Amino acid sequence: YAVYLLQRAFPGEVPPLIKQIMSSSDAQVRGQVIDLLAQAGSDEAALLLCRLFEDEDTGVRIKAFAAAETVAHPKVVDKVTTLCFDSDTSTRSVDELERMFRTIGILGGEKVLAPLTRMTKKKGWLPMGKGRGKEDKLLVITALRHIPGNKSLELLRDLADDRDSLVKSKASYVIKRFGKTDDDHNKEPALAASKEAE
Repeated sequence: YAVYLLQRAFPGEVPPLIKQIMSSSDAQVRGQVIDLLAQAGSDEAALLLCRLFEDEDTGVRIKAFAAAETVAHPKVVDKVTTLCFDSDTSTRSVDELERMFRTIGILGGEKVLAPLTRMTKKKGWLPMGKGRGKEDKLLVITALRHIPGNKSLELLRDLADDRDSLVKSKASYVIKRFGKTDDDHNKEPALAASKEAE
C-alpha cells in the first residue's frame, strides 16, 4: 500500500525511498516496487528495473520480466536481449526462461529473429550445457508467438517440421491458435501479443 501511495504522489518519478526498498533483504518487499518502476518511464526507473532482472530471488526476477513487457525503453530492451542471448542462463529455471523469451518476443519483435533463428540451428545454443537443442527450440517458439510477420511465420513453419514431436506440436499449435498468416506484418507486436489472454 505504501508503494501505491508513492506511485500516486510521484507519478513518473522514482522516489528515494524506492531505492531503499530495493535494498531490502526481503524478496517480497523488493518485488513491490516493480510495477512502479515499469510505469514510471524514466531512464532511472528503467535502469533500476534492469537491476531486478538479476535479483537473487527467482520470483522477483520473473515478476520484473513480466512487468517489462509493457516497457519499451531501449535500456530495458537491450538488457533483456543480452540476458536471453549472451549470458549464462544455467541458474535460471524453466519458468523464468519461458517468461524471458515471452518478454523478448514482445519487446524485440522482428529485431530478435536473427538470434532466435540461430538458436534453432545450433545444438545447445544457450550456455546451459549440452543436449539442449529441443529446449532451446521450445523457447524460440515462446518468443515467436508474440512476433508477427512473414519471417516469424517462416521460422514457425520450419519448427513445425522438426524431428522432435514436442517441438513440432507446439509450433503447429502456435501457427493455428494465434492465427499466424502471411498478412501478420500489418499487425503491431502488442496487438499480436494481446491475443493471448492469461
